[in-house]
Amino acid sequence: MTTREICTLQFGHYSNFIGAHWWNLQEFSFSFTPEDHSEINNSVLYREGQTLQGHSTYTPRLLLADLKGSLNSLAEHGELYDIPSSSKSTEIPWHDDLVEVKENDKIAKSEFMKDLDSEPSKIEKKKYNFEDTVKVWSDCLYTRFHPKTINIIREYEHNNHNKGFDVFTQGKELWQTQQFQDDFVDKIRNFAEECNNIQGFHVVLDVNNGFSGLGCDCIEYLHDEYDKKSVLAIPVIPSYYNDYSYETDLEQRRSQINDSLRVINITSSFVDLAEHSSLVVPLCTSKNGWRQPGAKREFNHVLYNDKLMYHTSAILASALDTFTLRYRLRTSYYTLNDLCADLNLHNRKLAAASLCLPFSFNEGADFIECLDNWNGPLSKSITPNCTIGTDQMMQLITLRGIPEDRLKRPSNKAGAQKDMPAYDCKDINEMLMFYMSCTTFGTATNVTNISKGLALKKPYPNFFDDRVGVTGNISAVPRKENESIQSIPILAGLHSCSEISGTIESLHKEAKKLNIERFPQFISTGLEKDAYKECLDKLLDLKECYEDNYVLCGFKALKQRYKAGIRLYSEKIVPLDESTVIGRIVLFMNNKYIEPNTNSKVNCELKTDTKYSTSSVIDKFKSSNANHISNLKSDDIEDLLRTLKYEHYMSKEYHFKRLMKIIDAECCTRLDYLDSTTILRILSLKQLKTSKIDAEDGNVRVKDIRRFLWALSTLGYKDINSDIFSNVIAANMLERIKARQYEKETEELINSVLYMWILNYQPMELIPYALNEANIENVREIKSRTKQRLNLLLMCIFFENKKLFREFNVKAQRCQFQNTEQQLEEPQMAVNKFEISYEIPHLPICGITGYSKKVYKTVFVEVLDDYVCVKNYNNMPSGPMQLKLRILREMDNALITIPGHLVDELSQKDLQEYLKTEIELLC
Repeated sequence: MTTREICTLQFGHYSNFIGAHWWNLQEFSFSFTPEDHSEINNSVLYREGQTLQGHSTYTPRLLLADLKGSLNSLAEHGELYDIPSSSKSTEIPWHDDLVEVKENDKIAKSEFMKDLDSEPSKIEKKKYNFEDTVKVWSDCLYTRFHPKTINIIREYEHNNHNKGFDVFTQGKELWQTQQFQDDFVDKIRNFAEECNNIQGFHVVLDVNNGFSGLGCDCIEYLHDEYDKKSVLAIPVIPSYYNDYSYETDLEQRRSQINDSLRVINITSSFVDLAEHSSLVVPLCTSKNGWRQPGAKREFNHVLYNDKLMYHTSAILASALDTFTLRYRLRTSYYTLNDLCADLNLHNRKLAAASLCLPFSFNEGADFIECLDNWNGPLSKSITPNCTIGTDQMMQLITLRGIPEDRLKRPSNKAGAQKDMPAYDCKDINEMLMFYMSCTTFGTATNVTNISKGLALKKPYPNFFDDRVGVTGNISAVPRKENESIQSIPILAGLHSCSEISGTIESLHKEAKKLNIERFPQFISTGLEKDAYKECLDKLLDLKECYEDNYVLCGFKALKQRYKAGIRLYSEKIVPLDESTVIGRIVLFMNNKYIEPNTNSKVNCELKTDTKYSTSSVIDKFKSSNANHISNLKSDDIEDLLRTLKYEHYMSKEYHFKRLMKIIDAECCTRLDYLDSTTILRILSLKQLKTSKIDAEDGNVRVKDIRRFLWALSTLGYKDINSDIFSNVIAANMLERIKARQYEKETEELINSVLYMWILNYQPMELIPYALNEANIENVREIKSRTKQRLNLLLMCIFFENKKLFREFNVKAQRCQFQNTEQQLEEPQMAVNKFEISYEIPHLPICGITGYSKKVYKTVFVEVLDDYVCVKNYNNMPSGPMQLKLRILREMDNALITIPGHLVDELSQKDLQEYLKTEIELLC
């Protein structure tokens, strides 16, 4: 399989702390023996190179930025390539007695860094006090970098409080400097061009300081320059800041001001990232994250110090390494673009992350028992101000470190395990999918697992308690002091859920309290009050994307979803009540294992010959299937859905109207249970051919034909040729017209013709019956959606078959509009040319544009008729029309709006005079 490379960018000190641990973790898992085949394709993030001496290298495809003084003893160009010093070549010939040369004292290397250079094999046998010796990220760096990787910003100094790099707009200003941008962009281009098939970028950035603006502007550049590549943005927030250790009132006040600066930085960053990134996953080990990061997230068996970046960054790096595994595996065709597409539907650019470190798996236990005994959610949120729910979301779960031989016991030793429905699962992936389907509702889950756990070596923190054994399993016997943990099982997830709305709302609440004019740091660097207000408005727009006013509005299904069916994992986890039965049957409709509907006495869910009472059907499922709902036949499901629809089933937790919204919405996204093949089976052409054309026969009704055509047109089905339309569908409909089945079903006939037209078949044989004068008059007199569909059909005919349109001489759907346009042709004015056009691109509401001298656009004329106004409200423009009028008013041309009723009330002569007066007055 061809490697699809990713380039990684890191901006800021905390991001580089996370990066240092992340690259260490990857190198810990490298395998150098032929028989040990790694499941991970490291070349996705790493690149091969060669030193000046001809030695092969394997370094991260990485660019990072940090401030002067952040490297300690690490050389800026690294030590791997032995770049020769160029100081001699740039010497200036000053007189020695006039120049005093001062060199900065070299920073002594820590004991760990010395051992890494001289005796790396002895590192695991020695003890190091990393908690005291690690001051900057380079102090815990095991990996060697390429000379181009490190980019030091010399205008600012690390931990310099007098001239800090603390403001979002400072970073944006820095990016605009030619010196930084040109050099950094060249390095990005060099790394990208050496890739065979680059799939995108990882960007980890601090969003609490000036690196937020620098990183956001870089992402905007990537968005413009590499517009077809995905950008996964990881904004990170520390759980503790040094200014929290204040001793005086003045220091406390400065700390509070810094908190406000950080809130503004984070707000500005989130808005920019949501606009230019493919997906944004905020990370923080604290619960709040904004003004005060708040209490730390607790992980079982982890005793970490939330004041140490060395500790918290290791936790976030472990999550980052795990939830990015799916598109870094050797056998996976899944890409970064797939991940972003699955999680950012409906402009939901923000996703939450979760982590279980370590995954609590007891020594000697089986995976089936581990899940059966698990209490609460599998993982904890590591996104600030976000508690991840269990319902109606898209999620990607990655588990590593559980070998397949620990799945379950063999059948001769299984005992009580055999009574669990999950015992039928064949591997870790299927069982975890099964568990997720039982503990969530309306949720599409994509599960990935690998057998090897997260490899741990120094300098990874030793913050696990003694219950964690050498292999990472939880043991009743404490681990010995001289024993080191070799690896741990870990679970991480990415989630697109409605709870993120609360995350954005909490940030908006904090940011709204601040008066930007009181912070000269932002005003002096270009962030005005109006720009900040616009930023807050955009944050609210982003929040609205997560509002759950619908149940599942068109969620795109993941490629492997609900694979284990909907059997209950354990009776104690999900009670078998009516709401559970109905909800899980909807999920079951997604299941690929559903049996073909071949012998159903009623061949479609829309067909309604047989009715059952709601209670009897529910009882049938409870009694006959107990907790093995996966045994249901598709016939049973159709009976239940049909019954509930007629009974208008309602309950406090769930009602069928919302259930039907799920089915209708997911039909449009090609879910498996209602794809084009299924629809052909539901109302097969064979059945249509053989159906009797008897008005009393209920085999296939005209309503079923219309629904069949609707489903095909909604799905964009293209596999029916014109012969099938003419010889089967249209022929069948003609027989029904002769049998007078459409006599009182005018709307069904017009709708069916429209859907065939959408499918690119022009049913000429049906149009004389559908579009006769009486039918059109009847439809226009009633208030229904068919009136709109008739107008759409007429518009299609007008544009695609003008001969037919003239032949039937049917007035267009906007009579008042056309009448107005005709009267504008007569008067002699300075504005001497008028045409119908769509003045606003991408807004499909046509209007009249007037030109002076037949060239210069001068005036817009808009008619407020029923087509563009809210029903039952005279002359009140609809939302799209209001938007169009707002945009037109911002243009330099004149705008005339004419109430629709005025067009009907005035005579043609009076209408001409009215239009002429208005145009001459304004133009």
